[in-house]
Amino acid sequence: MKQLPRFTEWLRNERPLRYLRRAAYLAPPLALVVSLLVFVSSLADRRLESTLVVGEEAEQWLADYFFAALVDERPAAAAPQPQPQVLNETDLLLATLYLSGEKPRYYVHAEPLLKEALGNLSDKIRSGLGSTAGSAFLKVEIRTSELKRLTAESKDLIQYLVDDAAEGFKIDSESDGTRFVFPTEAMENDWDLFKTLASARRSGAEVFRFLTHAVVLDLRRRTWMRATRNQPEPEAVTSGRVKEAIISGADFLVRHQEKDGRYRYAYDPIGDKYPQGYNLLRHVGTSFSLYQIYGLTRDAKYLAAADRAMAWLDEKHVKTDGEISFVLEGWQAKLGGGGLALLALCEREKWVKDGRDLELMLRFGRFIERVQKPNGDFQHYFRWSEQADVPARGSIYYPGEATLALIRLHRVTGERRWLESASKAADFMIGRWRFLGLNTYVPPDAWLMYALSDIYEVTGKARYLEYNRVIAETMWNYRFREKENRASAFVGSTWDPQFPRSTPTAARSEGQGALCRALKKMEHEAEASLCAKELLAATAFLLSQQITERNSFYAKAPEKAVGGFFSSIVDPEIRIDYVQHNISALLFALDWLE
Repeated sequence: MKQLPRFTEWLRNERPLRYLRRAAYLAPPLALVVSLLVFVSSLADRRLESTLVVGEEAEQWLADYFFAALVDERPAAAAPQPQPQVLNETDLLLATLYLSGEKPRYYVHAEPLLKEALGNLSDKIRSGLGSTAGSAFLKVEIRTSELKRLTAESKDLIQYLVDDAAEGFKIDSESDGTRFVFPTEAMENDWDLFKTLASARRSGAEVFRFLTHAVVLDLRRRTWMRATRNQPEPEAVTSGRVKEAIISGADFLVRHQEKDGRYRYAYDPIGDKYPQGYNLLRHVGTSFSLYQIYGLTRDAKYLAAADRAMAWLDEKHVKTDGEISFVLEGWQAKLGGGGLALLALCEREKWVKDGRDLELMLRFGRFIERVQKPNGDFQHYFRWSEQADVPARGSIYYPGEATLALIRLHRVTGERRWLESASKAADFMIGRWRFLGLNTYVPPDAWLMYALSDIYEVTGKARYLEYNRVIAETMWNYRFREKENRASAFVGSTWDPQFPRSTPTAARSEGQGALCRALKKMEHEAEASLCAKELLAATAFLLSQQITERNSFYAKAPEKAVGGFFSSIVDPEIRIDYVQHNISALLFALDWLE
């Protein structure tokens, strides 16, 4: 038995086993990817491929034609001639008219694209415009692929076969005739596309899929852009563009805050509605991001908004019991609630430096100490009374949030006890899933990455940096890259079973951004540059998920929606935590770019 420590040390240090350790944490994602590839390959030709290439000359001609016909109201005979021959080779053109405050209007032209037919289509659109031509958007889509019959009978298979909001459909029914479904119609009208297609197949109708090339015209500014799923093509990542996105996101949060400090939790830009529901941890996390924005801008409105939010939390949901305070939601006292509340207050103190909340911060710190176990792990729920709700399962993120809060409290106060508690927690999480030196499981925990970066900066101990690298590399293995996927809208995003979502990509980018910062600060320049390359690739995706003036045309009240971040590339719902994580991630990108 005396030889066992030496044998374990040999396992850790031998070079061949270093590669084995790396393979161990890659095994789960690789197995999942292989399984998916086998399943997808069993489906008959899932993807459609464009057979028609629409160049910029054709796009410009379409823009000029409809600007002349709709804005200048020139007759068809005087409109620009259809010079690009490519436009005459398609038999399907779709047009969607977006008027502020109204539902989209859909127009179909299903004949050869001749000048006279385009004139008829523009006449129909003009009649729908009325006197609002100067403030409308028009999306023009040209079919670019062959019609392909959809043969899958079940709804589940249709979900795998169909590229949601990127494909259009032609439904031929003996009873109802021919109907066209526009690529983004289901998203714009909030109905279940897959249920509709499955129902059509069950009724005996023939369903055909096709791809389109979309050009969106801003009739007021006389500008145009390409778009997929109502989102413009990814922009160049510059410090100016990133900072603009951060400020716009912060303004969205302030605009959607009640006077008492509570946020409007979710917003539906399609229906201009606020769905029901609330989450206290996301309330606090959002306030943390506003304190971050104050640190960037020193604009008092962001400090005031975050202070209102934290005052509402303190009044309604913070309970003090002796020397500790914790966030109470219903009958639950969550570790994550205390951790995020402490983190937000530490962020405030970092920039304001007035000591206003020091006693409350210490009480939150003592709460986290109270629920920490001797081995460094945490109880995820605190039994503060006999009636307290203490679920058996917690969250993988609570310990990381609490650990980050502890190391930030150490940085505010200088007290070593908080560093020791944070280090003990980090050591437990580093070793929790290790066996004989192998990482058998690596949770994608961005909060832990934050914490490990801070602890490494304070202590300089290599184990914290090494495990941070392991988490980062695991996350990067789940990223869509340009060479691996034809859809430009996916590039830079985190892999998702359905469609890429903005928040998982943003949250992971926060952790990776913290690692980049630590690497740079501790003078690991080459590694920092590689890390930043991954961070900026994700940043391009995050920028494409924000509602701006360019892509707010389908929102019912664009002035409310601007600055928010989509749930996913096919789900335009906005939630405060989506905005929080995105702007926090973009702050790291801005820090690197500047």
